Amino acid sequence: MNILEPAEAEIVSPSEVAAWIVPGLAFTRDGRRLGYGGGWYDRLLASARKGSLKIGVAHEFQVVEDLPDEPHDIRLDRLHVAQPR
Repeated sequence: MNILEPAEAEIVSPSEVAAWIVPGLAFTRDGRRLGYGGGWYDRLLASARKGSLKIGVAHEFQVVEDLPDEPHDIRLDRLHVAQPR
């Protein structure tokens, strides 16, 4: 995905993370999200600590009424919609 990463970093197990900020292209208010098609976050969050908070951050134009939902998709617990300034 050509995402820059730190040259040196401590690897943390997903089971140790209490809260996740999850990116996406589109979101529904009931926690569904449309990512970039790789399924990376769904696979990562499948091994997340039980009870960890999964938060999507979006602009209002990214919030839609409906998105496709697959059995392997991990739903978000919260959606924060940025307010225009």
